[in-house]
Amino acid sequence: MAAPVVTKPAKQTSTKSVAIAPFQVEATEMPLEYKATGLPAGLTIKPLTGIIEGTPTTAETAKVKLSAKNIEGTSPEVEFEWEVEPKVPVITKPAKQTGHIGTVITPLTIVATETPTEISAAGLPAGLSIVKSGAKIGEITGTPTTAETAKVKLSAKNGTGSAVEVEFEWEILIAVPVVSKPAKQLSYHGTPITALHVAATGTPTVYTASSLPAGLSINAATGVITGTPTTKGTSTVVLAAENAGGVSLEVSFEWVIQQGAEDETAEEAKNTASTWVAPAGWGVRPG
Repeated sequence: MAAPVVTKPAKQTSTKSVAIAPFQVEATEMPLEYKATGLPAGLTIKPLTGIIEGTPTTAETAKVKLSAKNIEGTSPEVEFEWEVEPKVPVITKPAKQTGHIGTVITPLTIVATETPTEISAAGLPAGLSIVKSGAKIGEITGTPTTAETAKVKLSAKNGTGSAVEVEFEWEILIAVPVVSKPAKQLSYHGTPITALHVAATGTPTVYTASSLPAGLSINAATGVITGTPTTKGTSTVVLAAENAGGVSLEVSFEWVIQQGAEDETAEEAKNTASTWVAPAGWGVRPG
C-alpha cells in the first residue's frame, strides 16, 4: 500500500442558492481521511467519505485544493475550479402607478435579485424611459405626454439568464387645471374693459367666473372676460376651470368699477344746473 493519489476533478459549475448533487472526491489506496480547502461558501466535505455537498450561498469562482491520506501518508494536493453562478434574476412586481400629463414623475426604481446586468421595460407611457444598466440601473424617469393606461412589461438578465417577465399598469391622467390668480382689476363705469384672459394649466375645456361686475361676462370655452361695466362698486370674482381630469381649485380677486368719464360729465352738468342764479332784475319788466 502507498499514500493516496487524488484524481483531479474537471471544473465544476453550480448555481447560487441551489443545492448541488453530492460530489465524490476520487482517490486511490483507500484513504482514511479527505480534505478540501477553498470550497465555495455553503459547501463542505465529509472527511471520512470524501463527499462534497451543500448549497452555494455566494456567486464566485473558487480554487479548491483536495488531498487525502491513509496510514502510509498524505497525497499531493490537486487543484480545480468550482464556479458558482448567480441565479437568474427575480423581479419584484411594482404596484399600479399613476401620473399626470406634463408633471414629472417621482422616479421608480425596479428591484430585482441576483445583481442584474440589464433591466428593460417595454410599453412605458409616452415620455418615460428606463436606465437599462449602470449605477442607476432600473430607474424609470420622465414626464408623461399622453393620457393612457399602459401595460408595462419588465425583464432583467444577468450572466446566468433572463428573469420571468412581470407586468404592471401605469395610468396617466390629464392634470386638473390650476388657475392663475389675476391681479386686482380697475375699470370704469360705461367704458368697455380691456379683455382679461383667465390663465390656467391643463388645457381647460370650461372656464367659470362668478360674481363678475354687472355688464361683464366670461366666454366659457376660451376663458376671456369682456364687456362694459354698468354698475360702480367692488366685486370679488371667483374663477375656476375644468377639464377631463377634474375641476380646479377656485381663486378669487377684486374688480373695482369706478366712476367713468360720462358719469363725470353728467355730474358736472347737474352741478351747474343746480347752482345757476339769475342776474338781478332778470325777467322784470320796466314800469
